[in-house]
Amino acid sequence: MRKCIFCQGDYDDQAEKCTREQCGLSNRPRMLVDWEIKKLIRMNVIKILPILNLDEQINPIGLDLTLDTRFKKIVKSDNTSIDPTEPFVDPKYYTYWELLLARKEDKCVLHPGDFTLGQSFEFISLPKFIGAGLDGKSSLGRLSLTVHTTAASIDPGFSGHITFELYNNGGLPIVLHPLQPVARLVFHVTSESENPYSGHYAGQTEVRSARGYATNFSMILHNRREFIA
Repeated sequence: MRKCIFCQGDYDDQAEKCTREQCGLSNRPRMLVDWEIKKLIRMNVIKILPILNLDEQINPIGLDLTLDTRFKKIVKSDNTSIDPTEPFVDPKYYTYWELLLARKEDKCVLHPGDFTLGQSFEFISLPKFIGAGLDGKSSLGRLSLTVHTTAASIDPGFSGHITFELYNNGGLPIVLHPLQPVARLVFHVTSESENPYSGHYAGQTEVRSARGYATNFSMILHNRREFIA
């Protein structure tokens, strides 16, 4: 009899669930639902700290994430450009600011066309057999706010605050407040990853700038053409 990936108890393949009463979960790959997410958080398999109110943040297939106080905004300039193949230098490309929770008037205002990096108040740690997907809140999407521009997948093994790529697509400024729910994590049981996430954004505790790609694309293109020829 094999072991349960969640609690290391005996796993009943015929019944497709763990034999331990305190676990009792299936190990088959799938999207997790509310009661399973709650159980795995309480078992410390999915680590999320802090959770302000688990019953309010949980929903049928995910967990709401709230907005932290830290932000980075790409500066606007007509005199420079960003080359993703080179390392980014924070003072050159970003402005950083932090709001104070104690001051009710502190807020993040996104004007039309503004793009700002924010992050979740919650620190997330996933095991190497659970991945996650990031969804923006539907109510904010209807106000023209995009919460993730491209990065909607959280790899198995990831630990850190989740970065939000906040963009105002509309014609009016959008006001965002610390601890406001802005996104949802949807969890997926996977096969055990051979190489769980350990990249540039692992363990991030504040909004981390984009990683540069020190890659000689000209040489890659040349070699590819030589191979095709």
